[in-house]
Amino acid sequence: MNQPQVTIVTIVKDLVKAGRREMFRQCVESVHQQNYPHIDYLVVDGQSTDGTIQILQKYEKQGLLRFISGHDTGIYDAMNKGIDNARGDYVAFLNSDDYYENPMAVAKVVEALTSSGADFAYGTVSMIDETRNLTFYPFEPYFVCSMPFSHQSMFCRRDILAKYRFDTSFRLAGDFDLIMRLYLEGCSSVDARWLIAVYRMSGQSSANQNACYREYSKVFMKNYSRFGHYSLDTYEFMARTFQVPLPLMMAIIKHLRKKNPRLADMLSSMEDFQKASFSFRLKMRVSGILKAHLSPAFFEGVRQFFVDVTDKDIQTMETTVYLLNLIPLFRIVRNRPEQPRRLFKLYILGILVHKHKDYFYGNEG
Repeated sequence: MNQPQVTIVTIVKDLVKAGRREMFRQCVESVHQQNYPHIDYLVVDGQSTDGTIQILQKYEKQGLLRFISGHDTGIYDAMNKGIDNARGDYVAFLNSDDYYENPMAVAKVVEALTSSGADFAYGTVSMIDETRNLTFYPFEPYFVCSMPFSHQSMFCRRDILAKYRFDTSFRLAGDFDLIMRLYLEGCSSVDARWLIAVYRMSGQSSANQNACYREYSKVFMKNYSRFGHYSLDTYEFMARTFQVPLPLMMAIIKHLRKKNPRLADMLSSMEDFQKASFSFRLKMRVSGILKAHLSPAFFEGVRQFFVDVTDKDIQTMETTVYLLNLIPLFRIVRNRPEQPRRLFKLYILGILVHKHKDYFYGNEG
């Protein structure tokens, strides 16, 4: 059986000026070290003038990559150029300061794609900066209000990307817009169940959360206007709180019944979580979700402990990742009242391990 070719695309501009030369070297080496034999590595440069072209020429002579260089209107225009110039059956995008976690990463994703016949695959990603090491676990139903997985873990059929493409009107949320459109149009997906990449939280979307929320609201308006009329303020509230108006949620599920029945079933089966998180009437965040599923006595007993464990000034990115990791725990089993309590204890343990990872894992943790 012939193995499909995979094009990995990295977008660069003025690497030297941005201080990303060594990060890019790590990125290139992580692609070169993949044990999958059919990789086409394409770098799209945005007319760099700081010596980046010379670096790319050096790597190209070594057979590590091929590159094109030219003017573009932004990151998503450059990514579309990557799609147009890709040679592979599947295409993935790896940022210049990110890298693949394991030499098996590409092989595992291709295996998931070929065995399932899915249009695109995704996996788990580590998110790091100078002080934190977080894990972004994929959760497909979350696409209704935020990124269901990191785009660094996404591998998609080239013909699908060529059809839908990135919307260049976005500066920060074009990847979210694309993923939402793929789900709403019924494209099939598969979880590779593998830690795919390491993502440095140093990009524009990581550094400017407020602007990202505003772009998310425009993504919602673009894609959800067919399901009802809501203001940009309502959509921005959705982006910030992960809450979807119940009528909108029901309309999305109805639409997915025809386009993507599997995903519709996943959304509709989460009845308890929908009531707690997606309904505007309840106005609940994480603590509200917990209070809805825990007995009053137990909730009061752990409330102060919960406050002590989580910093009051915890950053938005970290809160988002905690919530993403929490959501799968609340697939409440009917007639099992002890389940939420046990899962909540595991969640608290997870926070403790994260906040004291030097103790659990050593100084390198």
